[in-house]
Amino acid sequence: MIDDARKRVFKEMGGSQIILSPVGSKALALGMLMAALERDFAVVLVESLAYSAAPAVLNVQRAPRGDLVHIWLHGEAYGLPTHSDGTES
Repeated sequence: MIDDARKRVFKEMGGSQIILSPVGSKALALGMLMAALERDFAVVLVESLAYSAAPAVLNVQRAPRGDLVHIWLHGEAYGLPTHSDGTES
């Protein structure tokens, strides 16, 4: 894992810290949150207070549809199939 490699590399220099910022898609933000919870990373959110743009310079083309993403948050994603009585196959 990247975090393990980073710890080895910076160990002799006093260590280092990873700080995550959830910028990007919702799926990326959830992935960062999961990493932060698992590895105790700091999370800092920086966002704009407002946006200002002249409508004449904006490109008003329709944005493409995004892909559907599934994220398994907890538990065994692909466990053994079970019978109706609760026993495993």
